[in-house]
Amino acid sequence: MAKILYGVCGVGSGHSTRAKAVIDHLIEQGHHVKVIAYGQAAKNLKPFFDLSLIYSPRFYFKKNEIQYLKTLLTNLSKSPKMIKSVYRVSKIIDKFQPQIVFTDFEPTTAIAAKLHNLPLISIDNIHRLTQAKYDVPIKYSLEAMTAKTIIRLIVPHADWYLITSFAEHQPRNKKTFFFPPIIRQDILQTKPTEENYFLVYLSAKNNRLIKLLKKISARFIIYGYNKNEQSGNLQFKTSSYEGFITDLAAAAGVIGTAGFSLISEALCLKKPYLALPIQGQFEQILNAIELEKMDCGKIFEPLEIKTIKDFFADLPRYRRNLENYRRPNNDRLFNKIDELVKINSLD
Repeated sequence: MAKILYGVCGVGSGHSTRAKAVIDHLIEQGHHVKVIAYGQAAKNLKPFFDLSLIYSPRFYFKKNEIQYLKTLLTNLSKSPKMIKSVYRVSKIIDKFQPQIVFTDFEPTTAIAAKLHNLPLISIDNIHRLTQAKYDVPIKYSLEAMTAKTIIRLIVPHADWYLITSFAEHQPRNKKTFFFPPIIRQDILQTKPTEENYFLVYLSAKNNRLIKLLKKISARFIIYGYNKNEQSGNLQFKTSSYEGFITDLAAAAGVIGTAGFSLISEALCLKKPYLALPIQGQFEQILNAIELEKMDCGKIFEPLEIKTIKDFFADLPRYRRNLENYRRPNNDRLFNKIDELVKINSLD
């Protein structure tokens, strides 16, 4: 069996959710896995795995928009910490002696893998921006170019790219493979219903959206404001793993930021989605574009009451289309992982 080093991006919970499913599978196959993580991923994964905490670059946001200049300058000022993390991961490699390195958009493990001449397998959804063929509206050209540059800097030259996507894509090369999204078992085992409310998920406060929702004659359950409070037709809830899944499964539809994991779970539960991409974050813009092309939801653009009312009017069509969406499973991805581990392990 193989020794595997696995690096996980700590921004949000999507990376750690996917990584946990993959790591659980690797351990079930008898492999020894050591995890490198930071931020939210470290908190999510530490109770389950042998994990080492590191520093890694952060992204900064303001008013639902990524702040590229602040992100660049702040991370440059902290480059000594990054160098120390690479050194620490290199020492872990020297001691642990892994045969393969996996990365879910975590740069220090990717850099250390190259320094030690170890095979590197990238598993994420983000690399479809650099490894897939797709058309981009001209107005998003700058965001697309910026995103591709950053992605190539974070994970340089993996040997294989295993990319999850809820839309169909053609790979650019023979080392890239596409798979359905990895959906956590709690979602797969949940039977969806339809109650008289819409789930709203925000990764950052958006008071303009809240003002619009107050003017709509519908009920909304809102996550992202870290409070339990009723305000007219709006019910705010604090973060809750089980509570969120319950509310998602019974919602009439979803309004939220265009994160890959939540859109994938909403599609799995056959929930129409009104997607509000974080401005300047092209990966979320592409998620929303692909969702709209599938005709299972729409982009929240412009941010006006009319867009919400149009979304409500189109709900019957979205629901019909969602009936044809096949619930994903992890079999094809796990089979490819097993194949790559086998050809790269020493036994």
